[in-house]
Amino acid sequence: MKKVSLWLLAAILPLALFGEATPNVQKMPKKILGDQGPKIVVFAGGRPWIGEVTAGLFSKKSFRTLCLDSVYLDGLGGATIKAHLTDKVEPKPFDGITPVFNKLHTFKLLFFNINNEVNMSKLFTRERIEKLKEYVENGGQVIFTDHAPKTLTELLPVELGDFVEFDGRFDASKPTGKYFAAIPEKSIPVYKQFRNATPLNDCEVLSSFSVDGKDIPYIARRKIGKGAVTFINLHYQNPAQIREFGNWAYLRMFMTALAADCLNYEKVDFSDTVVKLPDYPQKQQVGEVTASVLAPKLELTPDLREARIDGNDAVFADGSKLVVNPRNGAVNFYLPGVPTPMISNYETPKLTFSKKQVALDDNSAEAVNVKSDAHAAKIKWHFDGITATPDGEVILKYSDADNAIEWIFQAGSADLDGRKFTGFKDRVNVVKSKLLIHGVLFNGRLTVPDPILARRNSCYAPPRGYSDFDMSGKTKADTSNYSGFGNAQPFEMVVCQNGVYTGFPDGIQNTTMRLTRAPGKNIQSTRTMVFGRLHAPLQSVGFWHLYSEGAERPENDYMTIYQFVRKNLRRIAGLKELFPYPHGRYSYMLTQDEKQKVIDACAKAGYRYIMPPMPESPIAEIACDRNLRVYKRITDTGAAVRIWTAGSYEQGDNGWIFNHHPEWFLRNEKGDFHKYFGSYPAIDINNKEFYDWVTENVYKKAIAAGVKWFYRDMDGAASGGINYALPESPTGLLSQVKVYKFFHDRDVRVGVEGMNCLVLDEYWYRADLYNSFVGREYTLVGQKPGGDLKGALGLDPFRTGMYGCFIGFENCGWALNFDRVPGEVERASRVASLVPKFNEAVDITGMPFIRSTEFGATWTGANGGVLFFWNPTKKATIELPQGWKIRGVEGNVLTDVPADSIYFIDKE
Repeated sequence: MKKVSLWLLAAILPLALFGEATPNVQKMPKKILGDQGPKIVVFAGGRPWIGEVTAGLFSKKSFRTLCLDSVYLDGLGGATIKAHLTDKVEPKPFDGITPVFNKLHTFKLLFFNINNEVNMSKLFTRERIEKLKEYVENGGQVIFTDHAPKTLTELLPVELGDFVEFDGRFDASKPTGKYFAAIPEKSIPVYKQFRNATPLNDCEVLSSFSVDGKDIPYIARRKIGKGAVTFINLHYQNPAQIREFGNWAYLRMFMTALAADCLNYEKVDFSDTVVKLPDYPQKQQVGEVTASVLAPKLELTPDLREARIDGNDAVFADGSKLVVNPRNGAVNFYLPGVPTPMISNYETPKLTFSKKQVALDDNSAEAVNVKSDAHAAKIKWHFDGITATPDGEVILKYSDADNAIEWIFQAGSADLDGRKFTGFKDRVNVVKSKLLIHGVLFNGRLTVPDPILARRNSCYAPPRGYSDFDMSGKTKADTSNYSGFGNAQPFEMVVCQNGVYTGFPDGIQNTTMRLTRAPGKNIQSTRTMVFGRLHAPLQSVGFWHLYSEGAERPENDYMTIYQFVRKNLRRIAGLKELFPYPHGRYSYMLTQDEKQKVIDACAKAGYRYIMPPMPESPIAEIACDRNLRVYKRITDTGAAVRIWTAGSYEQGDNGWIFNHHPEWFLRNEKGDFHKYFGSYPAIDINNKEFYDWVTENVYKKAIAAGVKWFYRDMDGAASGGINYALPESPTGLLSQVKVYKFFHDRDVRVGVEGMNCLVLDEYWYRADLYNSFVGREYTLVGQKPGGDLKGALGLDPFRTGMYGCFIGFENCGWALNFDRVPGEVERASRVASLVPKFNEAVDITGMPFIRSTEFGATWTGANGGVLFFWNPTKKATIELPQGWKIRGVEGNVLTDVPADSIYFIDKE
């Protein structure tokens, strides 16, 4: 045994002593952007995500682009490749350079944008220079930026001088080649830095700019054999200020044109290189219309009268009927006087158990549900009988040798803003079981008459965004699994030819819903109510199933159900209803002076909340001195602070919480840390010590410093968190309510990345991944999706605002008068002009009830109302509560109202 140990030591010791000297593993990335056109290679230094952005400069419709970012640059990327800056260990990079240089002939163009000249010089060994020369002579094309190394003199078209930094902008001439004609601007901007360069006699200068009377080559090309080397005097890196070449609106078009020009590639496609913002919905002239700002009636009424039992049937006091199949315990439910059931073959609930968690490995880094490997227990239920209680409940009892449940039904009705619904609620008591129970699974056939479509909005369950699903039975339909407390609307909705069905929980419990239909079959309704991993006895919350006769009232039924369910669940949870205000934000990729200009501009425009960037800012640092100084810059303007924070995780393995309190984290069934995407250790928010520490030492300090709005990243995932290392563990939703109440009790707004009906929905809306909301802004009622620059600008702020949705605007371009997306300043200016009016609208109504109208929308609140005219209107008659008055108007009739008008209604 000793000999074996010494042999192992002898083998390992040299690796330990000389590990840094061992060559990096040769490996090429597999991912290629684009699926057509010539193959090109991008060598891109900096943080790995910068490399991906650099590779994305070329049209995916024109080129197949292989990116060697810092992970594959053999240590020459000039930046850490840690997933998080706080990680303890620096990963070892791969050598992707050597494999590429061994296959240069397979690529048509090489683009080098390494971080600095020193690393570029190290990359180009003598052997690689010779290979590059051979590649070019045989027809290859190469592009270098301003950081080209002087060691490549024999290939470059210019003699390289010093770097020159400057403020402002120079204008380079636009090349005359046919590919550059697509660029709408007359010149090419030069920002921040260029390199003194002198063109060689055998090179062609395609573009230049003038500095102090001297012409500086901007694009120069040298033909060598069958190929060429192009030098472009641009400084492209992670932008550090707003006027950077990386922020120019036409950068992707320019780089695509440059590559096409190098290759003389005729099939170049520019369609994906410039963001084309969608048109706002057209305004329609409205004639005469009547609209209401009367307070809505929103009532849900359980029938508390005792039901009559007749064998295996139960007849409720309102005339609805429950019929049990004694052979399998399944249920049919009939509405009063209707011969066909509303739900049929509603199966006996199944107990589910879970042995392990499923890892989150989606690289989108967005809020998703934490999943568990749940299975339905194989229990053969025996139907034991049916009883009725004096308070209107009907109890069905089931058992086997080791398990017993009670399935409890109650009839009821609802009046939702004038629409009358009838139906029932059901819930389950798990009386006994030997299982560690994950949840309860419900399956039934929704047999409402003549269904047409299901309406569903979900931020992360595909398809993302709002969708209508054909439920007529003509084609296969599937709303997919979606969580009412994690990533989607908290209700089901099916529109029929002459009716509306809806289903929703009446309590706080992780609830996943799904509607499917196969051709020729009934709609299948599947629902899971999740507990966590708990022993019996357990009791689920109830779930209402309601139907209303009569044609759908276009979008108002959807909006009404949404607003009622959220209001009802917040009331049950004891949470306040704190409506969002418009908020402005700025990027961390700015100078300190630029940041202050944006803050001041936002405050001057009336933004009451301003959001600073907090990249890599873990929970423990929310109230650190550095961030407190940032908060003060904002509060000194009179605005409050809105911040991003990790909801319940740490970035990497070297955070303060991870190092000091590893016992606070979720673990899997083996005791290992449960991590989002393999690198985000997730905190068990049910841990009382963590709650006490974070509220006392972090949140309270931040609130005292002016933070009045917390955006909690990954809270959609946190709601489903289960600690498998404990004997029992409820889901994280239980403690989320406690956290949300902590904030609400201090009048602090709180939102989540995801959709959680208890607070503000602030999911990351990206127009390229979501179904378009343009023209369907009513589906955003009560939400506030945070968009990227393109997504936010794609939605008209008047329309989204009148439906209660305020997108957070990154205001750098507007405040500093610079278009990063064509039309950015114009559209962001429209937002800023509306901010004071929307502030006042929220002040008047608090949490408004919103109705859609022909002309726009109405808001009704406790202290008044608001009228939003998107469409110009000839005559609008407004139904007002007694004593209410339209500000500045005699009576309740408005005539010749122009578009984009806002009227306030005061409660006298």
